[in-house]
Amino acid sequence: MSFAATSRLWLLAVPVVFAAAYVVLQVQRRRVRARFTDDVMLPSVVPVRPPWQRHLAALVLVVALALMTVGFAGPQAVKHTPRKSAIVVFAMDTSLSMATADLKPTRLDAARTATHALIAALPAGFRVGIVTFGTVPQLLVSPTLDRNVVDQSLAGLHAAHATATGGAMQLALQAIKDTRATVGQLAATIVLISDGQPSVGLDGQTPQQSVDAEAAAAKAADVQIHTVAAGGTAGAAMLAGVARETGGKSFLANNSTQLTSIYRGLGTVIGKVTHIRDFTALFTGVALAAACLAGMAALAWSSRLVP
Repeated sequence: MSFAATSRLWLLAVPVVFAAAYVVLQVQRRRVRARFTDDVMLPSVVPVRPPWQRHLAALVLVVALALMTVGFAGPQAVKHTPRKSAIVVFAMDTSLSMATADLKPTRLDAARTATHALIAALPAGFRVGIVTFGTVPQLLVSPTLDRNVVDQSLAGLHAAHATATGGAMQLALQAIKDTRATVGQLAATIVLISDGQPSVGLDGQTPQQSVDAEAAAAKAADVQIHTVAAGGTAGAAMLAGVARETGGKSFLANNSTQLTSIYRGLGTVIGKVTHIRDFTALFTGVALAAACLAGMAALAWSSRLVP
């Protein structure tokens, strides 16, 4: 069980304070009664009720308040189920800086190895595509079920030239649209891995404008973009912005171990469907029923709402 608004749970202090106040009030009543009444005559003046009857209404009301508070916090259950089919396009930076050796043996080689492992772990029904981008982005493999073709394309990657991030995003998104036109409206994801700021724009736009425009286009097409900043932090903020805009996740990999761990986690994110069941109505309904029960009990046994 998790909560959509955990910060609201502090309001659980309200029923606790209510319960404490009720206990104090009962103690004070008992002292006053003992001071001014005769225990022998009391049963003939005030109806004798079992202790549980006197306190049940208040107890149920406290429970109702607690349930309402929990409902106000948005209780929900998250369930992950395997996804049978989807489209995943890996957009891989092959600019010259990807030959840097801070990720072993190089950033590009580490990305290639992690990508290969992630693809191997994806369900067989996932169509996988590969886009590379230096100065000019290239669609090496259109989304396909043939893993051999994908593996061969990864083996031939080499670092050179600049960083056309926006163009790569555009090409990956178009590959997804073309595939959807053939196989249907499958869930689609782009995994964008890069190590620096974009340096090539599209159609007269600045590099950053191109990235922003393509992120908006991906969001409009219901395509999440998960981003990985490989080594360094030069492009981390830009990549994080892309992920945030499209509802994806952003990661920073400072070494090969981190990169491997990130890709393993991405496999879970991409390969499973997240179902969220909202229990707000359930908790609120039970709370209302409990409040009604408390009111009826108080009226039946004491002719007033507060016993």
